[in-house]
This record gives sequence, structure tokens and C-alpha cells, in this order.
Amino acid sequence: MRKAIGNRRFLLVLDGLEAVQRGARGEDFGKTAAPLLASILKELASGKLGTGLSLITSRLPLTDLADLRDRSVGEIPLEQRPLELARLSRVSRRPAAAQARRRDQRDGPPKGCDH
Repeated sequence: MRKAIGNRRFLLVLDGLEAVQRGARGEDFGKTAAPLLASILKELASGKLGTGLSLITSRLPLTDLADLRDRSVGEIPLEQRPLELARLSRVSRRPAAAQARRRDQRDGPPKGCDH
């Protein structure tokens, strides 16, 4: 990734970073489990690698970048939603997903959702 970005301008989108973050509560909560990825993210956030924008989504806090918050790292907390409701609310062109959305609009959210 370092070689691909180099000194170029870039837009990097990492969706679902929680898949490579430590989810267990404690000292390592939210830390990236891949040290190389954590290092690259810090370089990107500190402006040492290329010029661009990184958009990262995660259900966990990005604790690896906590020391850069308010300088070069911004956080936009989104409403906490149950995973099933998030799946149903995604925009999709698949007929089954469209039918599920229409059903939910008509019947309300799935059981167990506090919406």
C-alpha cells in the first residue's frame, strides 16, 4: 500500500475496519490487529504518506489514531443500529433487498430492534 500511494493524491476507503480490530474490552480494545496496517494508517493520518483523504468505517473506536484526533483525524459517530436493521436499510438494487425494505416500512423494524 505504501508503494501504491507513494506521494500521490488519493482517496482511500476502508469499510468495516472492525474485522481487523481487537473487539475484546481492555487495553487493546479498538486497536488494529495488523501492525503493518496500523503503521500505514498512522502515516496517512500524520501526512507522512501521500496527500489525500482516508474514510474509514468501523463499529469500534480507532484507538490507534487517538493521539491524532482533533489534529488530522475526525470522528463522526453514527447512530448505533442493530446489525440486522443496518443490513435492511442499505440501498440495494437487488429485488430481495427491495422487498425486505418495503416489508419493513409497512410492518416496522424486525423483532428485537428498539426503533
